Amino acid sequence: MLNSLSSFPAAYFKPSDYDSSDWAKAMEAGSTNPFTSAGAFAQPAPFKPPYPGSPLIPNTKTQQALDAIKSDTGLTIDPRYNIPNNPAEQGSYAGRQPWDRPDSRTVNLASPNLNVLLHESGHAVDPNLANLGYGTPFNFQDFKQNSTPSDQLKYIWQHGSPYDEQGFPAVQAETEAQRFARGYAYQLSPAMGHTMTSDPWFSNYPKSYGDSTIQDYWKNTFPTSDKVSFGISGDVPENTTNQKGGENYWQLKLALDPKFQQTQRDILQQTNDYVDSTLR
Repeated sequence: MLNSLSSFPAAYFKPSDYDSSDWAKAMEAGSTNPFTSAGAFAQPAPFKPPYPGSPLIPNTKTQQALDAIKSDTGLTIDPRYNIPNNPAEQGSYAGRQPWDRPDSRTVNLASPNLNVLLHESGHAVDPNLANLGYGTPFNFQDFKQNSTPSDQLKYIWQHGSPYDEQGFPAVQAETEAQRFARGYAYQLSPAMGHTMTSDPWFSNYPKSYGDSTIQDYWKNTFPTSDKVSFGISGDVPENTTNQKGGENYWQLKLALDPKFQQTQRDILQQTNDYVDSTLR
């Protein structure tokens, strides 16, 4: 991820052709933070792999963290093995599950990684996510009132997207999870906390959600029927919306739109400022 706004010329900016779903993989590949074991998942039998939903058998350090979270928040974190939909995904929190007790929350892990467990625990105890989330949700009727690419991107940035975790609400949620993880890492060991926070991806990960919000808009990830009904295609020539020419026209239109270019720079600046000020 590019972190310097000076890298983006004022007249033209087009994100590189990576897929935004690869951010977690990029984080893992670019991370210098060593794997910190949280223990092991329960196995149904010796030499058998864990099954989806297998509980984590925490090691001593992880149990200390879980006990501290319970003492501080009143919530018991229940880490479970889960096969992610995206191979790059290291963990997830999907909200309170039907089987959760009132005082427990399930978090999903692809591997017994303590750093990931602390991050997902941050989501699980976040009171904003337990209520309405950060900001006001995306509303299609409100979105359709925005006719220009700049206004549409601003709306998605402010309210998120119905298709993916995007926008400033995602930046806020991921930053809070990192802040939470950092606090408990330092409680467990100053060395562990220092290692976590000295990794550039500690702050770059929440920042990536600002960039991926722009990426997905460039790629026009809305279904074709929505492009027309929500005005996203603008004045793309008739009968080209489903063809490569229509997509090229769309991207050229964005590249030459000075208001859209400024909106992109504003998003990246707000993202950097928010994450840096929260995690410093």
